[in-house]
Amino acid sequence: MRKWTDDQEKAITTRNCDLLVSAAAGSGKTAVLVERIIRMITAAEGPIDIDRLLVVTFTKAAAAQMLQEIRQRLEAMIPSGADPLAQARVGRQLALLGKAHISTIDSFCSQVVQDNYYLLGIDPCFTIADDSQLKLLQVQVMDQLMAAAYAGTLALDAANFEALTSMYVSGKDDQALRDIITGIYVTAQSYPDPDRWIAGLLKPWSMAGLEGQGWMPMLNSHVQAMTQGALDSLRQALEDARQPDGPRG
Repeated sequence: MRKWTDDQEKAITTRNCDLLVSAAAGSGKTAVLVERIIRMITAAEGPIDIDRLLVVTFTKAAAAQMLQEIRQRLEAMIPSGADPLAQARVGRQLALLGKAHISTIDSFCSQVVQDNYYLLGIDPCFTIADDSQLKLLQVQVMDQLMAAAYAGTLALDAANFEALTSMYVSGKDDQALRDIITGIYVTAQSYPDPDRWIAGLLKPWSMAGLEGQGWMPMLNSHVQAMTQGALDSLRQALEDARQPDGPRG
């Protein structure tokens, strides 16, 4: 029987609370989770059927591996002469294994949508778009967006959009601008609240945001010095112009 570390044993046996376990690669996360599941579904008191558990992984390969390990563990628990009740319990879990929710998070979400399509008002025959289909849709939406922006039918400040295109559009090629928009969109989608993140991009450039920046006093001092220098030069030029042999003499 495998010997677990104290931390692994805690991760396996802790119940009735929220539990967050952080572990590095190769530290035995899958083995610990499999052991936790096995003990939960075969417990002598208060066991839980495996189809009542939700187990999600990052990849389909990891989900398949976990399912296989659970099956092997259960099959190894049905030796001849075992306690009939325990044997029946394990046999039930093996029978339910085909209904177990052990998958990637996106596969689970897809199943939930498929089971409740009538509540969502969507076609039950929906499919999940692959990367090439998503790329094509992205290009189509970008084409529509840019066409509307050029036509002036979007809620954009015309002067600001003209300034933007003057910097990033060369002739009829606006790919650089499209790439910037796409990059912002992709980055925003990695945040819990994309709209809030995008709105926050403007904050450092607002006057209220600028006043709170540590470099603002230095910038103010530099601008003031440059302005004073320009003013001194203008005054000297005016004085020279008023000399008897100057332009206004």
